[in-house]
Amino acid sequence: MIAKLGSWKFCLTCAVLLSAWLSSAAVHAQSNTLRWKLKEGQTFEVVTVQKVKTSIDSPAGAMDIPMDMTVDMQWKVTEASDKEFKLEQTITRYRMNMTMPMGGGDVNIDTDNKEPLGFPAEMIAGGLKNMINVPFHMTMNGQGEIVKFEVPEEMTAENAAGGGQGFTPESVKQMAAMTFFPEKAVVEGDTWDNETTAQMPGMGEMTIANKFTYQGMEKVDGKDLCKIAVESAITLKADENAEAQFNMDNAKGKSTIYFDNVAGVIVRIVGDQNMEGDIDAGGQSMSMSTKIDSDTKFSSKK
Repeated sequence: MIAKLGSWKFCLTCAVLLSAWLSSAAVHAQSNTLRWKLKEGQTFEVVTVQKVKTSIDSPAGAMDIPMDMTVDMQWKVTEASDKEFKLEQTITRYRMNMTMPMGGGDVNIDTDNKEPLGFPAEMIAGGLKNMINVPFHMTMNGQGEIVKFEVPEEMTAENAAGGGQGFTPESVKQMAAMTFFPEKAVVEGDTWDNETTAQMPGMGEMTIANKFTYQGMEKVDGKDLCKIAVESAITLKADENAEAQFNMDNAKGKSTIYFDNVAGVIVRIVGDQNMEGDIDAGGQSMSMSTKIDSDTKFSSKK
């Protein structure tokens, strides 16, 4: 899952994996060993659509901020071995439609649009445009663990353009760690856990705890796909030295991963995330709740 609280920056990456069939003739039970298996030269198009609704209760009054986002990303497998895979991930397009509170009008952003946007769209789009067509490089092992993530120098926390927060390798690894698979084969009903912790610039130390449940096979659009349910819990230890203090009281999410067991690639991830908390900044405090509905689809580029 991707953790997001009060930040316009969006970086969403996704994961692919392979399931190998194993069968037990004695009990007629079906088990799967979940492993990534990519081939050098493969290219995938990954499109994520999110509907976000943020409700804020501030001294100025209560307000709702609806926002729709679409992110187009391309994955290229640059190297592949039996143990590790190297990926080049590039955000190729970002679209956002947001209704500003208190009669502020609509903000429409499309990074393919080269025309001036005006305020505040131009300010928001500035940091986003710096991310377009700039490749991130990631190395993963067979179980989906991200071994290494290289952040482009211009987008690090020290060099973020326009005063943005920027990224650290740890924070991007955490956001990209959508799947992690056990060493042994699984059968329907098996569960396993994974937890990641990273420093989020300008926010603090964020921990994401995921519980995975293998739910067997499901036919989708004529294909038999493996189905994995994910429950996520997010906690944040605020950075006391940050200009704005983020306090996260309740943050959790649910998602379902569908993947093609034969082709060895994720087909779709659907889920939702709910977060509640408050922000203290400039001597003012406001409470915030955010609901995110997300739908990510993968396709192989011919």
